[in-house]
Amino acid sequence: MHIGTIVDRSLSPVEMDGAKDAHISILLGNEEGAPNFVMRQFRLAPGGHTPRHDHSWEHEIFVVRGRGELMVEGEMYPLQAGTFALVAPGENHQFNAAANTELVFLCIVPRGD
Repeated sequence: MHIGTIVDRSLSPVEMDGAKDAHISILLGNEEGAPNFVMRQFRLAPGGHTPRHDHSWEHEIFVVRGRGELMVEGEMYPLQAGTFALVAPGENHQFNAAANTELVFLCIVPRGD
């Protein structure tokens, strides 16, 4: 068992080409003994975004705070606090914060990501 708080985790810049003003922290993962999944927090500054990318695993996301958009296969979907989404394996996607607010979301992926 592992219990923590979000303030216990430091944020690191997302270091992928195409990321802008995006930060990540691992809340639960290998170091905490999570056997199957990794829970990550992303914070995108106003106007920030993750890179456009795809991969062979799913993303399960939950928006904690802010507003923005999720681009999946060229289509845009609005995001706001309380929104949840599944990005399927192989789908090209990108998370974008609105110009005037930080976007904070949790992202769960299979361990080994």
